Amino acid sequence: KLQMQENVTIMSDCRFVYILNVQNDTVIVTVNSDLHCTQPYILHLNQYPLSQNAIPTVYNTKKTIFLGPYTNKTGSWFSCYIPIINHKNGATLAIMGVDIDTRTWEKIILRNSALPIFLILFAFTLIIISFSLGRKALLQKQKAIFIAESEKRFRNMFNNHKAMMLLIDPQTGNIFDVNSAAVSFYGYTKEQFCAMNISQIVLME
Repeated sequence: KLQMQENVTIMSDCRFVYILNVQNDTVIVTVNSDLHCTQPYILHLNQYPLSQNAIPTVYNTKKTIFLGPYTNKTGSWFSCYIPIINHKNGATLAIMGVDIDTRTWEKIILRNSALPIFLILFAFTLIIISFSLGRKALLQKQKAIFIAESEKRFRNMFNNHKAMMLLIDPQTGNIFDVNSAAVSFYGYTKEQFCAMNISQIVLME
């Protein structure tokens, strides 16, 4: 939870980060970046019609989805749902949700345009196409770019974080990924870690 809160602080575009699990058609928020929320809770999808089918779709198809805007008494935001995959068996372990305040969305579009020249030309081409396809098509392309960059950012954050991090299958305890800090601390290679169970690490400590 503290790490999620730190991520929200670092990534000022994000207003909320959380982990979702789907159990028997019920969506449960297991952990989030709100320090005042300490217990898992059920997410009532009927309050978020756009997510009602999207979250199970991400879980089943293992593809990232970007939705929004949502609006309620707390404000307006877009949501990005990113599957967390067990690379050993391809199963979806959980879904990482990231909420982005709508007020910062135009700033994100502008910031993404500050790319190398070939991407600027690509963005310019999209703008020309948008005159015939409409603003909606342009935003969809920009969303795809932002999603790809977000996934890369989360992966880099995991690999380069100073704290030891291990991704573990919650049902079996098998380790399927670790970051560089864990490799340096324990002295195992990533391949050796991925052949181990978390119980071996606990016993070793």
